[in-house]
Amino acid sequence: NFLSAREVCVGAFDGSSYDPGAHFRVPLLLVNVGFWVCDYASSKVWNGNDAMVLSEIVNYREARLRMKEFEYRFAEDLFEGRCGGPRILLYDESFNLRYTLSWDFDSRRGMSEMLRKHLDKMVGKNVLPVAVFYTRSSDLFRFYEAYKGDKPSINVSVQDKVVMNFYLNQGERSSLFRVRSSVVDSAGLKLVAFYLKTNGGVMRIEFPEQVIDHVDLIHCVVYSQAVLGGGYPLALQRAHEWAVLTYSDRLAIEEEIADLLGLPYADMLYSGKRASKRWPIS
Repeated sequence: NFLSAREVCVGAFDGSSYDPGAHFRVPLLLVNVGFWVCDYASSKVWNGNDAMVLSEIVNYREARLRMKEFEYRFAEDLFEGRCGGPRILLYDESFNLRYTLSWDFDSRRGMSEMLRKHLDKMVGKNVLPVAVFYTRSSDLFRFYEAYKGDKPSINVSVQDKVVMNFYLNQGERSSLFRVRSSVVDSAGLKLVAFYLKTNGGVMRIEFPEQVIDHVDLIHCVVYSQAVLGGGYPLALQRAHEWAVLTYSDRLAIEEEIADLLGLPYADMLYSGKRASKRWPIS
């Protein structure tokens, strides 16, 4: 009723990939993006998927960059011709990019700049980009230690979700706080976040500071979606269903490649080591 009364349009996308690995004779990375969009003003739903095949991938970081580029390009057109009310797009990931801290400088900068441009484009299209995820971070505990200015008497980090689970009631959110990291700061990304408690646990919600005036709408929409989804946003669950590549999907991909190469069966695409494990010498 809340979503319908405010004529909200909620969308989500999710990506999955299939890499047969080093034992596969053909360089291959298949990326599949699933989406789900619901216009609660009309109860109309759109869903589906799109896929892309990459070859000659040099390393994991390059693959991650190209996969994310494909996902963002896909997401930027997701609401075109759909919905007239407030539009919120849910991301099953964090915007703070801490996972890139172990990357080389150029790869890290490439990912952060791509995210910044993507978020700016989404805001320019009057779409509210909102990251929804679970985290093990201990930002609150570290901040408290820094604020006291002394070393902790117990060498332990308390996760944010533990603190928020104690203080928040279901449906409540924490205060807003700025997201800070060397990656975010160097890219000029201005992000804010809050924690939200649902019957599925405590989730962290991040979004660009440009849309901070819509924080109450974001809070209520994400919580409403979590109620509909039994604890986790319904839109993200539906997008995942369209994105996932099952075992039969992967087998079909291998069989199709074998057929295109004129091979009698897909196992011939694998190395001798892989074949020896499947058919050992007696």
